[in-house]
Amino acid sequence: MSFDPYDPSPPSHFPPISPAARRLEHPVRRLAEGLSEEDRCVLYANLSRSHPDYRPCDFSLGHTRVTVTQDSETLVFPRPLPLVKHLLCASGYLRWLHRKYTLPGFVEITPGDRVLDCGAYV
Repeated sequence: MSFDPYDPSPPSHFPPISPAARRLEHPVRRLAEGLSEEDRCVLYANLSRSHPDYRPCDFSLGHTRVTVTQDSETLVFPRPLPLVKHLLCASGYLRWLHRKYTLPGFVEITPGDRVLDCGAYV
């Protein structure tokens, strides 16, 4: 199941992964619950490379933030990174966010742009 951020018919849910990929993540999540944040990052980086529905990503822990690199782009989150964000990143969250903040022909994210999503809905 591929995920194209420019596809005009977005998936009905996120993350857009198959039942097989979901089944693969369930035991990983149970294991991750008992691990340190650093070990969770390593575990989910490995998961992101284990199935074609996932998007390879790397996690880097800083003192107050986690940087996620995927498709030569980065996402930055405050620490600690909630477990669900590990799965979202492995599932192509960066590409989904790109589509979320783009309205073709009106507003488009270009190289060098920065998008700040501070959760205003809360």
